[in-house]
Amino acid sequence: MKERFLKAAVIACTLAAASCSQAPTAPAPAEYAVLTVETADRTVPRVYSAAIRGRQDIAVYPQVSGTITELKVTEGETVRQGQTLFIIDQVPYKAALRTAEANVQAARPRHSSPMTARRSSSPATSYRSTTSPPRKTPCSPPGPSSPRPRRSA
Repeated sequence: MKERFLKAAVIACTLAAASCSQAPTAPAPAEYAVLTVETADRTVPRVYSAAIRGRQDIAVYPQVSGTITELKVTEGETVRQGQTLFIIDQVPYKAALRTAEANVQAARPRHSSPMTARRSSSPATSYRSTTSPPRKTPCSPPGPSSPRPRRSA
């Protein structure tokens, strides 16, 4: 048993001596980029999220609908009654005005015709009675000239 222990101790010492002979090599010095620091005046931007509320918040509603093309006030600015706050796109409203004016112009010749003068001179006669006989409608009760329909039982 002593011999075994002695052999194991000799092998362990041999291995330890062999491992010590191979010393690790030193790593090569690493190369780094060098930057020279200089002083300079710079501003660092700082952005914070926040909500600012006024003492009195007022909802503003336009009287007409449309697309806002120009804003005349800035947020937080004091405004007075009657002050223009924004400009609404006027193109659709100008087109509607032109259409309405054209409809008025187109309607004027009809009202200045001789037929209009004759109607306005005698208000008791209607336009229908002077141009065509009255029509019979399906809802009107049958007159003496038309027989009553009979029901089949």
